[in-house]
Amino acid sequence: MRGSLSGAYVRKSGDTMTGALTIATTAAQPLIINRSDASDGRHLVFQRGGITQAEIAILNAEPKLRIRDSGANERLTLRADTGLLGTGKIPLSLIFPMVQPAAGENAGVVAILAAETAICTGNGLPAGTAVGDIILIAARYKYTKGATGGATRLWIKDVAGAGSYDWLESALTLEAQKTDVANEVVSGTIFSIGRVLVADSAAQWSLRGTSAGSNSSVAATDAQIMYRVFRA
Repeated sequence: MRGSLSGAYVRKSGDTMTGALTIATTAAQPLIINRSDASDGRHLVFQRGGITQAEIAILNAEPKLRIRDSGANERLTLRADTGLLGTGKIPLSLIFPMVQPAAGENAGVVAILAAETAICTGNGLPAGTAVGDIILIAARYKYTKGATGGATRLWIKDVAGAGSYDWLESALTLEAQKTDVANEVVSGTIFSIGRVLVADSAAQWSLRGTSAGSNSSVAATDAQIMYRVFRA
């Protein structure tokens, strides 16, 4: 290794330094790696025991920044012109970070009356729900019609908070209705996807119903509601 108190000497090409290297400077660009011929190149190579583990390559063609594995397979690339990824495997949870799941089910038997009846209600959303977030909401139900047939209507209702949401197509996607015969067993799912227009983490949704002709009966835990909020 060569050195100089005046800083006049630099290391020779091909030298190997052992030990840590510390660059203490106030310069805006403390380390510059310049490919003087302006061609594509492997600017940084990371090794363990002399065996290449990964490398950072800079190319003229987009995407310019390319991070490769030991086999020179590109694992992550980044476009300099748009800032977009060119290659990469990113977990869905990082693309759409889930704010918090909220779910609920009926603990006991629920009789669906002719008047609006609360069947089960999900928990409130936590702080963090924001405008533009995506909400997936679903309710699963199974009920038995009473001794007299008639229409049974089930729907999902916003029961808390001051938020506003844009649901797929219309509010009709949040309801189901069927004319049942006596003692008929009916099951189904209500599902929709929406977007938050006005955020309110106190929002809660409930599965509600009405039953004409005679009451419909939902056995314990035979109704569930679940919603998930994803960061758009």
